[in-house]
Amino acid sequence: MDLDDFRWLLGADGQDLLFRSQAMVESGVPPLKAGERLRAAYDASRVAAALSQVDLRTRAVAKFGDLAALMYFTRDGLEQATRLQVARAGLAEISEKNSVPVENILSPDLVRRIMWSPPEPREAASVGEALRAGGAREWQIGLTLAVLADAVTKA
Repeated sequence: MDLDDFRWLLGADGQDLLFRSQAMVESGVPPLKAGERLRAAYDASRVAAALSQVDLRTRAVAKFGDLAALMYFTRDGLEQATRLQVARAGLAEISEKNSVPVENILSPDLVRRIMWSPPEPREAASVGEALRAGGAREWQIGLTLAVLADAVTKA
């Protein structure tokens, strides 16, 4: 979705299209069929943007609950949120198991940077290198690498 389509979605006509798109998908109309029907009244790029938001909002409910219906997403943004959520959950478990505050196990800023812009290739060795480059100590890497590598490769 480009910026013009996003701005358009924020207006009255865009909100109407989002509502119609959501209603069609929720009623069981397959997204491709919904797109075909909606393109009779709306520009194809705007229909694609609306249906993309419907899909992303549906997937985001697991993370954001009912608020997802009011939010706007990009695919990358939703994936970043997923990676960070998975990493935080794993680090919380490590924190509890070791009776150490999570922020002492690894810098929250470093975790965010790695989850938002994961190293390539997306594998444990690259995550370890990113941790070292970010100033993590070897004991921190030893404690957290498996959790962070899982978040980068699977989430």
